[in-house]
Amino acid sequence: EESLTYPTDKQYYGLKCDKEIENYIDRFFVTSKRHYNTLIKRFKKKQLILTGTPRFELLKNPLKNFFNKKVIKIKKKYGNYILICSRFGNINFYKNKKKKYSKKIYGDYITISKKIFKDFIKLPKIISKIYPNLKIIVRPHPSEDPKIWKKSFSSNDNLEVIYDDDLYPWLLGSKFVIQNRCSTGIEAFILKKKVISFEPYPNKDKINSLFSNLGKTFKSVKQFNKKNLEYMNNFNNIKHLKKIKFY
Repeated sequence: EESLTYPTDKQYYGLKCDKEIENYIDRFFVTSKRHYNTLIKRFKKKQLILTGTPRFELLKNPLKNFFNKKVIKIKKKYGNYILICSRFGNINFYKNKKKKYSKKIYGDYITISKKIFKDFIKLPKIISKIYPNLKIIVRPHPSEDPKIWKKSFSSNDNLEVIYDDDLYPWLLGSKFVIQNRCSTGIEAFILKKKVISFEPYPNKDKINSLFSNLGKTFKSVKQFNKKNLEYMNNFNNIKHLKKIKFY
């Protein structure tokens, strides 16, 4: 489940796969062909089972109807809302538990993430002014400190920080979703929700190509205005996404 957007095999093994764990695992459920090609370098073929990604299966018909009751409940309480999903647990540390990240594994990912977060945290206020009659919901990553988000816009009535255990009802009920390099963007795209990708520091890797084709990409906070945000959604990008061979 945590192998959807790793840039290199080196980073995957440095971050998501403990040393010598292959000696203790009987079966490893593999999310994609790419994931399989990464794991086969250390694991035996008989240990690996290519299953796909169960969390994505929940987004398909008729399984996604499971969330209908909760969507109705959320809409009744909050009305129309815009969902902003944050993924900055490696920057906005929960309870100040800072971690050290090896540059050999991460490259400039952490440095760039810090720069992006400085602008990303400004977005809720900007969006709340564009849509004063809508609720703006910020959903922090579970590893983030929600206090920083709450402090950044405590005086705004139509802004709220909510972390609920079920993401999908919030995606389904939203007007549109704003994110940066987050799997929530992929999930919103599968649900045919409009996706805004905030990417002020684009690069040429596959991850950037994936997220920039989920919907509309904004490279600056200045681009956030009602005209740009009210674009018509277009799902023709699915043809391009298949060519990326990210999975």
